[in-house]
Amino acid sequence: MRIEFQRKVDRIFGKFICRGLSVFYRRGKTPTLDHVPKRILIILLSEMGSLVLAYPMFSHLKKKFPGVSLHVLLFEKNKECLEVLDAVPSENSLIA
Repeated sequence: MRIEFQRKVDRIFGKFICRGLSVFYRRGKTPTLDHVPKRILIILLSEMGSLVLAYPMFSHLKKKFPGVSLHVLLFEKNKECLEVLDAVPSENSLIA
């Protein structure tokens, strides 16, 4: 998918999607989990920069849920960047 097309879709539909989802947001209430997740799938189907910017999220998830198995869905061209970041084991990378 071309990056310019992704940006146009995000610019047009992103505002409406965020506005619609914000209706369900509850201010002042922190959601609690009934159980600790065993696996978390992170979908990063965008350019390499978003993968680099997502690195603090990986660290936060590892601290918040120790022992959780992180999996990432990404494009083939971004797999090398994920390996350099060493955010998740290479066998947990799913290629789209």
